[in-house]
Amino acid sequence: MPASELKVFGLGLARKILTRLSEILATEFPTNTPEELGRIIQRIIDFIISVLNSNDDERILKYVCQYLQELSSHLRYIEGASSARIPTSIITPLEVLIEQMEPGARVMLRVQSSYNYEIFDIIAFYRKMLDELVGTELDVILGSTPHLYIVAVPAVEHSNILLHTLLAHEAGHRIARKYMDSEDQEAVVNNINTLMGTDLRWWDREAETLPPLLKLELRQRIFDLIHRARASALKELISDAVAYHLCGVSAIFAMDDFCCTDVLDARPEEAYGFYPPWRYRLRQLVSMAYADNFHEAVKLITGPVPLVKIRDAVGERFSRLREITLQTPDCTLIDGDRLLQRAYSDIPEVLEKASEYISHEVAGLRYSHAKLSEEIPALLERLSLGIPPDTRDGEVVDIRSALAAGWFYRTARLPMPNDEGRHWQPKDDEVLNRLVLKAIEATQLVRDFRAGTT
Repeated sequence: MPASELKVFGLGLARKILTRLSEILATEFPTNTPEELGRIIQRIIDFIISVLNSNDDERILKYVCQYLQELSSHLRYIEGASSARIPTSIITPLEVLIEQMEPGARVMLRVQSSYNYEIFDIIAFYRKMLDELVGTELDVILGSTPHLYIVAVPAVEHSNILLHTLLAHEAGHRIARKYMDSEDQEAVVNNINTLMGTDLRWWDREAETLPPLLKLELRQRIFDLIHRARASALKELISDAVAYHLCGVSAIFAMDDFCCTDVLDARPEEAYGFYPPWRYRLRQLVSMAYADNFHEAVKLITGPVPLVKIRDAVGERFSRLREITLQTPDCTLIDGDRLLQRAYSDIPEVLEKASEYISHEVAGLRYSHAKLSEEIPALLERLSLGIPPDTRDGEVVDIRSALAAGWFYRTARLPMPNDEGRHWQPKDDEVLNRLVLKAIEATQLVRDFRAGTT
């Protein structure tokens, strides 16, 4: 396509994107972050239009047309963040959490069709994509927001407030990345090279017969695989640990629910990003809770009959998870794989070192079992009566206690409100989620009011 036609194509596409963006922004949003992202996209497109109008270089015109095609796909982020699709009350706590860990950052929650939770910084993406094209004007185009995190939740689970505990794991990715960047990279490289050894016949029996250049390529390939498998495991495991620090046992129950249909001991494969086995991940979380004496804290829950049933059900669930994680087929699988064994060789040691780093990064945000034990009985009583779990002795509680109460109640599979003459039904989960959501809304409103009057 000649340059003149590329200009026509690009300008036409830019107009279509701006028209559709205007239509999307006419809808209602729970916060102003989607509108801010819309303004950023609009400024990027305005700049690209100026490039199209002032340039005849076919190569550059092709590049900016590709940028426009990429930007057109980003409209779905804003479209999925409308008030009709996102529970407003879960955004503010997430914004507060990320703001405390990364001052100045903004958050936009959206739904997506895939059954997964994801987070990424779209400002960082735009900086990488546009740096060479835009140059010094990039800061003006992107504005004053240093980071804008797009957080995606499964569309079919948009009202499942309890499962959204997994967002704490997604928030943990930033801490995991920072910790891994802080590692002694030279030491990491040297360790992997030592693990590989000079004789690569453990990988390929014919390795030592290869010409020097091919042997070097093979060595680089093996190094890359070990490094990626190690990095993937650390990213997920450190993020899991962050989620536990932030949400306590709710993080364990959320992971247990999320992975319930998957294989616990799936081999970390290159094709699937080398994700570590679920059992390996659950083991770390259960071990952390066990070290915190969660199993003993649960036994202290006392009160009316519903609370006793809930206490026993939660205790049984934790015991089941403890039993599952004491079994080690995942470790046997990893140790039996020559590449994975090398990739995972220092992970326990690294996780131990990372623990102090995580504690520092989330200082003041950790959810303790003391808080859980203090607030959970009263909240469970409220839920059993069909009342939002938002207060104890007239004072608002920690939002994470409301989440924990929801998880405890769901684990017992009691009707909502509790009725000894009726069995649990799926609709009771819907009511439970609504009550927990209302509790979060009420708690956040009180906190916002108090903050505004001080």
